[in-house]
Amino acid sequence: MAGISGDVAALVVGGGSNSITIFNHCICCTRSASVSCFSPRICLSSSSTSFCRLPRRFALSAYPMLKTAPIPTGRVSELFGFVGELRSNMYCGAAQLKSSSHHEFRDDGAEVEVRVPIPVDMEGSDGAAVSARHMQVDTQDTTLSIAVQTSQGVQLLFSAPRLYGRVKASETIWYVDDNEINLSLKKMDTDLKWPALLEGWMSLTTGVSELLKGTSIYVVGASTAINWAVAKELATGLGYVFLFHLLILWVSAEGYKSVTEAEDMILSSLSSHVRCVVATLGGHQGIAAQNAGWNGLHAGFTVWLSQSNAADEVAAEEEAAKAKQEGVEAYAQADVVVALAGWDENSARPAAEGSLRALKYLLEADKELPGKKSLYLRLGCRGDWPNIMPPGWDPATGKQQQPGKAIAL
Repeated sequence: MAGISGDVAALVVGGGSNSITIFNHCICCTRSASVSCFSPRICLSSSSTSFCRLPRRFALSAYPMLKTAPIPTGRVSELFGFVGELRSNMYCGAAQLKSSSHHEFRDDGAEVEVRVPIPVDMEGSDGAAVSARHMQVDTQDTTLSIAVQTSQGVQLLFSAPRLYGRVKASETIWYVDDNEINLSLKKMDTDLKWPALLEGWMSLTTGVSELLKGTSIYVVGASTAINWAVAKELATGLGYVFLFHLLILWVSAEGYKSVTEAEDMILSSLSSHVRCVVATLGGHQGIAAQNAGWNGLHAGFTVWLSQSNAADEVAAEEEAAKAKQEGVEAYAQADVVVALAGWDENSARPAAEGSLRALKYLLEADKELPGKKSLYLRLGCRGDWPNIMPPGWDPATGKQQQPGKAIAL
């Protein structure tokens, strides 16, 4: 198998008429029905002869199945502040940037409080102790950077290239006191609890676990091995039960006409389970590859691990959108799509992190989705997702057979 190469990934999450595209920490507004976010940390190389190897690109797209509410763009600019060498030219004559990852963080509901210590031996550009006049704070919707004007030039004190959530950049309040800078960041979504200041594997596993509210996850795709690896990684991170029914399937299939029929029976029985991550079979024999086999899968959140030929983030977004709209493949019914441009033994964690990020964006846009999944399950997984019909609806005829009664979420 090919090794990992490159350092770019993309997430595409739909919702509303506006969109924000973040690529290599540059941001721009576009008019479309999606929001695209690109990570500088994930890249997988090609491992299939049908793929175009992308020497320094990996497109990871998450396109949701459901129409979601618009995500406000807020303040945007071309640069986010200091991010390694990309930001060194923002200040003429700046010294080599230095960043401290030490900080204290507290989520206060409507706002996030951050404290960053200032090194005791650091002096301002005039030789005096560092004070507010020496600080340069750059806050954007999803990033934060703090720099100090010293006698050696501008030094980066702290950088957060991806905050866990969006903030109201124009309402940032900060001050310097007792050799530390204190910041108050106003949250866009006051209902979203931040487990950490930065969005990463640990914060995503904690945050998404709360957003899921116990709803299970089904990992689908053409490769059984990839489904297994990513599902196992997700289960470990979320603290969910990992289920892979291949051994059961081998035994069960003896009494059924096909492997597909046997897997359908197994997944139907698993649909009532909570806090599970289920790896489904890949290939044409897997039930997820059959349009008629998704009744039970819709009881949980489905992640499609799609093998992609996309050459860049724009192509990845178009490919994901096209797959969802055309619905040629049964996998297009999934809640989110993660397009992989390659695979090797080290790819499970990056792909799992991308899956969590996609689910996070989906659940932030519609926090009622877990409740809707629960309702769908209680009504018998009749295949009427996402437009759930009243009780008494007959999936065979598409008609109401008896007066419906309300079922509370």
